[in-house]
Amino acid sequence: MILSRPFHEILHLAITPRLIEPIARRLGVQSDTIRAWRREPPNDDNPHGSGARSPLHRTATIIEEVHQDSPSDARMIANSFVELCDGLDERRRRERRRQSGDLTEAVAINLKEQSEALVLLIKGEITQETLREVDEAVQAVTNLRELVKEHLREGRAERIIHGSSTSPGHSTGIRH
Repeated sequence: MILSRPFHEILHLAITPRLIEPIARRLGVQSDTIRAWRREPPNDDNPHGSGARSPLHRTATIIEEVHQDSPSDARMIANSFVELCDGLDERRRRERRRQSGDLTEAVAINLKEQSEALVLLIKGEITQETLREVDEAVQAVTNLRELVKEHLREGRAERIIHGSSTSPGHSTGIRH
């Protein structure tokens, strides 16, 4: 096979230990199977390899066989995986934009509710309406707090005003 890196090395790098269980569940296999795919399988150079051939090996075999008949069809198969990754990237970008928008919207709602309550209090209007506005402001703060906690649990820190994600290790002004 003509690869810059063997499949078991690719899988060892790409499937981190924390991903083994979720991938195994999703594929309906034992986690040991996933671990075996991450090790070198037996081959002519290493007959004692403790790994196992992975689905990448089967996919490569399909591509090799199709390529003998039609290189363009083989490339179509390979490109379908690139298209899949592109689609997943786009879905992730949309979800992050939506979540960032949710946080931005929560900040806006919080400011609105706080302002309405403060205006009534500054005017000296201590009424049932003022109490309702204060309750709405408290609820808006609670909702905002939950969204921020969710972002922190997911390991995402974002600049609210710009909506741009920051990579780990870069300062965002948000304390963890």
